[in-house]
Amino acid sequence: MHAAEVGLSQTALAFDRLAATYGATVDDAPMGREIHARTQHVLDAHLPTAGTVIDFGCGIGTDALWLASRGNHVLAIDLSPGMLAVARQRVGAAGYAEVIELRHGSIEQLRRPLEGWPPVVGALCSLGALDTLADGAGYFSALAPHLGAGATVVTSTANPWCATDALLGILAGDRARLRRRHGPMTTLQVASVPVPLYPRDLPTLEQCATPHFVLRSVEALPLLLPPRTAAALEARRGRDLHALLPIDRALASLPVLRLLGDHLLVRWERTRSPAPDLR
Repeated sequence: MHAAEVGLSQTALAFDRLAATYGATVDDAPMGREIHARTQHVLDAHLPTAGTVIDFGCGIGTDALWLASRGNHVLAIDLSPGMLAVARQRVGAAGYAEVIELRHGSIEQLRRPLEGWPPVVGALCSLGALDTLADGAGYFSALAPHLGAGATVVTSTANPWCATDALLGILAGDRARLRRRHGPMTTLQVASVPVPLYPRDLPTLEQCATPHFVLRSVEALPLLLPPRTAAALEARRGRDLHALLPIDRALASLPVLRLLGDHLLVRWERTRSPAPDLR
């Protein structure tokens, strides 16, 4: 098996193990809600409320359900059968089974045509999904034929240059923490499974997106409070966490600071080169 395929298999295993508690421990945690809210704010400002949106790395379906609630059809793709099982339960309970299609897989699902669906008007690459792909350019090239000129794509990727993480690593003398975001490939333990990740700074992301997409905006997601730090702060001083969130939100889009967050929330626009006919 190819190394990239092994990595994706490990990613699926890790998130299968997390699926049953992912909602309570991640998506419904204060920072999880904040990350989804900021992502949805960008989507809401730039996506039509009709048409299909492709949610790549959909997890347990939190953003897919929100997209459906605003009027979109959603193609939701994820590597983890366990996460998709939870998503399927949630989609059914919410009454959106007719407008949300859940598919198991990765980039190969993007290469399949969408038959009988409204036109694709945009896409979301959910938190960290692009980081699991050795071929970042492959995501953009597989997505591009589905989208017309001007369509919006939003990605959320781990940032190699996270200022807070670097500062905490220096203060703790933790060299491993300083190194874990750098290099062409790093490994993160998720549910006791080593998951390979491919962190990319903004110039590298732009290289992956070119020539199909052009950068339109970027912000830190979040800036001051990486999720691991936020979870520790919530456990000890929940009020302080909630007081810091509006400050983080206000600083996240400022020049320079927007490039120093835990993740980069990036909005891309499809270029005017004609999209191939998938029929």
